[in-house]
Amino acid sequence: MLAGFERTFLEESVSIEVRAPFASTIDNVVTVGGPYSGSDVQMGVMSLNGKVALFRRDGFLVSAGAGLTLPTADDVHVRRADSSDFVAIQAESVHVQPFLGWAFAPNDRWFAQGFFQFDFDTNGNSVAIDSGRGMSSAGRLNDAAFAFADASVGYWMYQSESGGLVRRIAPTIELHWSKSLQVADSVQSGAVQVGNFHDNVDILTGLVGLNMILKGETQLSMGYGTPLTSGGDQPFDGSFRMMLQTSLR
Repeated sequence: MLAGFERTFLEESVSIEVRAPFASTIDNVVTVGGPYSGSDVQMGVMSLNGKVALFRRDGFLVSAGAGLTLPTADDVHVRRADSSDFVAIQAESVHVQPFLGWAFAPNDRWFAQGFFQFDFDTNGNSVAIDSGRGMSSAGRLNDAAFAFADASVGYWMYQSESGGLVRRIAPTIELHWSKSLQVADSVQSGAVQVGNFHDNVDILTGLVGLNMILKGETQLSMGYGTPLTSGGDQPFDGSFRMMLQTSLR
């Protein structure tokens, strides 16, 4: 679940957005050799995003901005059966995510949009490891820098001027590309090593979706995505997501 809001200024040429994700996921406290909890509801990483319209003309828009993610997620603890910590990772990293986006609508039916974005970890997360002499600092674990690109095309196949619930419907096709820009980081204490040991991530994902504009300018979006790459870069087989947005104006 994603909660948030966006506020526009200066004739809708500037906006500020806040997002706070929540999810039912694996518990942040993991016991070695023990069962995993899949029903723990946790807050994820809160993000602040600002963007400004750089160019507008004849259905074409170019915008730029930056996102800032804050360390609001829970710390991660790996524990022994006696509940003592074996590894502790503190949620401290702040990410900066500059981006450039565009949108094009040549008529009232067709539309296309996309963006290019970087993601930089500015400070990493501190890691403590018990390698046999009690918990001690093993250093900071930094996420690899990433580049992202996205492009989509859609068509408003249904448009209604009546007062019904559904005002507009548009199927979409999208491509999402993600690539790591550096070797993944790791830290070590004694024989214990913690980190991401899968380097050179390069993932292309295809997605088909459906966007619906409902009464009151509420937007319902849903889509199914699947990796088009194979091998170690394939993080999942498929994923379905649904999002509901509404205007408070």
